[in-house]
Amino acid sequence: MLFTLISVVSFSQAATFGTGSGTYTLYPGDFNATNTTEAWALVNAEQPFAATQDVQINLDSVSGTHTKTTVTLYGRKFTNSAWVSIGSASWWQVGNDSTVTISNTTPNRYRQYKLGVVGIGTGVTRVDWVEFKVYNQ
Repeated sequence: MLFTLISVVSFSQAATFGTGSGTYTLYPGDFNATNTTEAWALVNAEQPFAATQDVQINLDSVSGTHTKTTVTLYGRKFTNSAWVSIGSASWWQVGNDSTVTISNTTPNRYRQYKLGVVGIGTGVTRVDWVEFKVYNQ
């Protein structure tokens, strides 16, 4: 027997920000993710060297009963390229709000990054802020 699981999740771009000519940015966030819509932020971080990345996202349970919220960091070299998953982390919502950290220690040459946030269960999770840092290698 062959079973196929199809997940129907739509995607909604919530923000675009960048590091400018530096290697660090703090974005104030304030966008929401649900169990049916992956909210995502586009981060422009062009670097002349291969780089590793750290990202921290503060998550706030707004309403409902998300049992878990997953944050995934993607990267791509060119605007028309497919997104490649770099890493992910999950927040098991057991009450208080939380900060999720993803640290990538493998150098890559991506120019753009996407931070995807989606919840499991019913409810709304708000991204309060995002810190993004690249480390030139």
